[in-house]
Amino acid sequence: RPVDGVPDPPLHVHCVVHNATWDESERRFAAGQFREIKRDCPYYQAAFYSRIARRLNELGYATERSER
Repeated sequence: RPVDGVPDPPLHVHCVVHNATWDESERRFAAGQFREIKRDCPYYQAAFYSRIARRLNELGYATERSER
């Protein structure tokens, strides 16, 4: 999405997770349980943005906070 004619792609990453875990007590594979991870997604997103902003600043790039 261009902003004033300059490309400004949204910052994002991709993560692939196999939906299978080994259940030792049942000795078989079972579906992963991701409810808590999805519930806590806003925390992980904030941590991601914080880390990337800090690292960009360390490299000399200016960043600024927004309401987003």
